[in-house]
Amino acid sequence: MRDANEQDGLKARLRFGRLHLGSFLVFYAAFAALTFIVLNAGSESDRRENAILLAAVGAVLGPFTGAIARHWQPCCAQFSMSLLPYCAGFLALGVASQFIPIPFQRFERFLRLSLWFAGLAIWFGGGLFSFAHALS
Repeated sequence: MRDANEQDGLKARLRFGRLHLGSFLVFYAAFAALTFIVLNAGSESDRRENAILLAAVGAVLGPFTGAIARHWQPCCAQFSMSLLPYCAGFLALGVASQFIPIPFQRFERFLRLSLWFAGLAIWFGGGLFSFAHALS
């Protein structure tokens, strides 16, 4: 029979499961496709100037997507760095909520998943804000 510490460790590992991985991959694929579409929709000179494929793959970096698309121009990189504390804070909250003990059991799974999805949405959504600056 397992002791209490071993069961707590098993519970913590089970909190990050296929649903978490699947939702991360869906967010990443959606924002990578959106990045590709937005950057590819510009004029011919814009397409030559932007790093389209690199930015689409780099969409996982959230608020740095706009800076990647503009080859790390100082103003774009600085704007992305200004978004980082907010986006990373919400992502950290989403990750931490998977491990922090919640005193009530009734809505525990709903709360954990909601915070996870919100963290991902704000992290990847930071890429849209960085595009607003990079493509202006």
